[in-house]
Amino acid sequence: MKGLLFIILFYITYLSLLISGSEFAMWLKPFLVPSLLLLFFESPIKVLDRTLIGAIGFSALGDLLLIFDGRSFFILGLLSFLLAHLFYIWIFKKRSNAITLNIKNSFLGVIMLVYYVALMSYLWPHLGEMRIPVMVYGLVISSMLWMAAMLVTKSWGWLLVMGAVLFVVSDSLLSVRLFVNAFDYDAFWVMLTYLSAQLCLVYGLFSAEDERS
Repeated sequence: MKGLLFIILFYITYLSLLISGSEFAMWLKPFLVPSLLLLFFESPIKVLDRTLIGAIGFSALGDLLLIFDGRSFFILGLLSFLLAHLFYIWIFKKRSNAITLNIKNSFLGVIMLVYYVALMSYLWPHLGEMRIPVMVYGLVISSMLWMAAMLVTKSWGWLLVMGAVLFVVSDSLLSVRLFVNAFDYDAFWVMLTYLSAQLCLVYGLFSAEDERS
């Protein structure tokens, strides 16, 4: 549990620096998600899942790219996070065995679709040339949340669902901040929900592997 405690303290330190306006927070950002690999060294599993490395790696790359200003960096950062979500979807698919379109899963899918349509409708007038990329990204992260919901019956599944929900919340807040208008402590809330999402997802996946080992 020392690794988990270190990660939590690291995140609290970063968020404290961020809310205080310290420029040092920017230099810590690329190391936030990779620090989750510390959980691997406290896990009984012997081999780290390559798809999880992909999810963590592309998330870290996205964090790095979004430090820089400019449309090109934003597009590349968006692509990096899209790939990270695809890796998470792949991981969830492997653990769900099969996608069952029962009443519960269909109902959850409808809820996510309604939220996606509502968010896109709100953002649409402000997106300009970014409409198609944001639409595609929104569909992918909504699919990631739906796939996580398939695992809610597992003992560790609630962590994945919570992580996926927090990821959607974080990206929704970021979209409002970038395309509509800034709000009080926007960077803090975006990063708080984002880091909580990644921690829940990665810790949940390690818990799943521990249960299988």
